[in-house]
Amino acid sequence: MMEALGYVLLALIGLGLAGLALLAAGLVWQRIDQYRWRTRFDVRRDADLPRSDRVVRTQALSLGPEGLQLPTIDQPFGSAFLELRVRATAAGLLADPWIELEGEGARVRQYVERGARGRRLVNATALLRANGAAPRWRLRTGLLHVDGAEAVLHLLAPSTVADPDARTLVIAPHPDDAELAAWSLVSRRQTWVVTVTQGDAGPNAYGTHFDDPVESYRTKAGIRVWDSLNIVRMAGVRLDRIANLGYFDGTLAAMQRGGGPVQAEFLQESDPGVRRHNPIAPQRTPAEATWQGLVDDIAALLREVRPQRIAVPHPQLDPHPDHRCSTLATLQALQQVGLREGELWLYTNHLGYTKTHPVGPNDGEIGLPHGLPEGTLFDSVVSVPMDARTRFLKRLAVEAQHDLQATPPVAMPTLAQRAVGLLRTLYRSTVVADIGFIRRAPRPNELFYVLAYDRAGELAARIDLQDSDAGAA
Repeated sequence: MMEALGYVLLALIGLGLAGLALLAAGLVWQRIDQYRWRTRFDVRRDADLPRSDRVVRTQALSLGPEGLQLPTIDQPFGSAFLELRVRATAAGLLADPWIELEGEGARVRQYVERGARGRRLVNATALLRANGAAPRWRLRTGLLHVDGAEAVLHLLAPSTVADPDARTLVIAPHPDDAELAAWSLVSRRQTWVVTVTQGDAGPNAYGTHFDDPVESYRTKAGIRVWDSLNIVRMAGVRLDRIANLGYFDGTLAAMQRGGGPVQAEFLQESDPGVRRHNPIAPQRTPAEATWQGLVDDIAALLREVRPQRIAVPHPQLDPHPDHRCSTLATLQALQQVGLREGELWLYTNHLGYTKTHPVGPNDGEIGLPHGLPEGTLFDSVVSVPMDARTRFLKRLAVEAQHDLQATPPVAMPTLAQRAVGLLRTLYRSTVVADIGFIRRAPRPNELFYVLAYDRAGELAARIDLQDSDAGAA
């Protein structure tokens, strides 16, 4: 009898172990499949440098046992990319492979896609600036191999706006866009930050606190407007250089199509009266949300600020309709005012064809997105490094955004609810690819696609509002 019970117990243990093995295999497959679904492109495809007449130097290098020996670089450049041929290991299907370059007193790391194979471009800008005089770089990798002994260094042209503290206008479609994409510019001495919308749409984040959804969304709008007017002050921006124009989140495309005025979908109002609390926001009576009103508002700011540099989303890379419309309105305002001397610094917070860019943990450099669409318009690419303090403040600024935080429920959760929440958190942290902004935004650098003001009309003609993606995130 005891012997039979022993066999039964062993059988149960075996079944339990087999079940655990099947569960582990399923989770591993889910992790790989979730990453592929969010990445949305073939990671075995080469990443090529986009065509640009602003590539000022291409230098073939040899990779030896002691690393890479570079020639003296004595010319200005906006960004530097090292081209390598890589192949991820089997473990590199489950975790983020990385490439690290180290020189005298400086080091950069960049992650590549899980399962990556083929040519990749490593952002070496910060390292080359620190080690410009005939440096030797040591190369280290994790979860991938570098194939061959050849590498190519590409230098892209610098910005034509030589003064780092040139007058800069940062246009943010929503509260948080300036902090996410352009903190390096926000942190400079002569910067104005203008947010276009109240950020009143999206999930009903405060629904557990209000019976009336309209009241919930009005509270959300008020909090996000407050964020847009105050968080950038952490970088030293003066209060009289900050504005929120008060347009309604998710309505800019409708304004552009019909001219307006439009009503907020969730606020059930048509008066963007929040602008009355902004010292530099243009005042109009009546305060109506119309397309021409938006263009005129930005034009008035351009006349006031006379910026030499304007940071806005790149409309060919960022498919969010509010982002594309904010840029289109800015381009039309530029042409209306007639500014010719200066540059657009184009950024992206919602890269349309992949959810995982930039890849890996936030200690990695932001590189060029894999597979930029053919015809993407820019003169050059500028990579702006951030020192430790600026980067730390950027992280604090991102974390301070109420819309990027989890909203706690009103009541204390039960033990069962806590257990379910713990399992959900464990699943998300171990299986689901992290596409959150805390991972993606506060990195050692920011990347901008530079375009001269006098090409504003050319860029405006390429904006396709029919192909916009309201769910971009």
